[in-house]
Amino acid sequence: MLLRLAALAVFCGSLCAAPEENWPRFRGPNGSGNGAPGVELPVEWSEASSRWSVELPGEGNSSPVIWGKKVFVTSALSGGEKRLLLCFDRDSGKQLWQEELESVAHKRHKMNSYATSTPAADAHGVYVLWGQPKMILAIAYSHEGEELWRKNLGAYKSGHGYGVSPIVVDGKLVIGNDQEGGNFIIALDTRSGRELWKVSREAMRATYSTPCIRTRADGGKEVVVADWQQGVSGIDLATGKERWSTVVFDIKDKQRAIGSPIFWNGLVIATCGFVTGKKRLVALRPGKEGAQLEKVFQLDKAVPHVPTPLVHNGRLYLWSDSGLVTCVKLPQGEVMYDRERIASRGKTFSSPIAVGEKIVNFSSTGDVVVLQAGDRFKVLQEAKLPEGTTATPAVAGGRFIVRTKSKLLAW
Repeated sequence: MLLRLAALAVFCGSLCAAPEENWPRFRGPNGSGNGAPGVELPVEWSEASSRWSVELPGEGNSSPVIWGKKVFVTSALSGGEKRLLLCFDRDSGKQLWQEELESVAHKRHKMNSYATSTPAADAHGVYVLWGQPKMILAIAYSHEGEELWRKNLGAYKSGHGYGVSPIVVDGKLVIGNDQEGGNFIIALDTRSGRELWKVSREAMRATYSTPCIRTRADGGKEVVVADWQQGVSGIDLATGKERWSTVVFDIKDKQRAIGSPIFWNGLVIATCGFVTGKKRLVALRPGKEGAQLEKVFQLDKAVPHVPTPLVHNGRLYLWSDSGLVTCVKLPQGEVMYDRERIASRGKTFSSPIAVGEKIVNFSSTGDVVVLQAGDRFKVLQEAKLPEGTTATPAVAGGRFIVRTKSKLLAW
């Protein structure tokens, strides 16, 4: 009996990494963007100062994810006709395996890529989405690179190309699919790919935001999704039933949800907008039954379009595409500082993350800016990476890993 228990402990230790060792989806645990303790930002941001760096084949905007001692990232070759999932050792950067998928080139936005969707991972496997006009393909792999299953979710219609990222919660792979035709939110069984539930949606514009999870007072969980026309909705994770939904964005002004919703201390925070037009952030508090919704506050200035907001220690940080940073005190939305400009020659498409009491973000031309967390705007560090990035870093297991245009760098 003791031998069996010991063997089980060893097995679980290798399979079920501790939460602080994982960054399992876009922006980490529940999309919060808060790094685990024990990670330090580098003093010098250079390839020479990194623990390791590897050349990535092809192109991609997707962010890396970490599960245990493995790092997963996607890329694309041959003008999108070959899609790749790559796995690296977290501590050495050694490539462990690579899986390839033959695909097709198609129309996309000039800032999009053929590998924009960030993978999701759990103790069982790693999950990727590959989108093209004729199909959205969800594929599950083991941590050793063996394909477990694949499922065609149907056609995808958007002139901007694909870029939706999945999440994994309680054995369910949840995928948002608000686009220009055949819209739905779907949950698949992570072991088999079997459809568990599917919620039809009405949408006119492609949505690129990644869902988050709201945990209710009764312990139940809801998938929170944001969309321009439908606003913000809560879908029961167990059943797929829509528990609440509210139209909160300006439906008279064509917009798109790109930044992802986040959940903090009972608040659901979501953004929507248009790159050269109006943008809005709302903070909602769903009631006990979900149907009652309180709009706690709304912002129509200083709202980012692409970067997802960050909540850290009761402060909401908004890092705009043009390099303006605003800090808002929660829960009431009191502005602590407003649209402070950072030094950057490029646009910001990465989302800010918190490492200890520091807030860090990157520009498309490689600018690195580190701010002091708190009510006062204070720049702690300004530096330059060898090249730009549009991806968001992964922070777990003592590593800070960022994907640039051609490399994966770890400190």
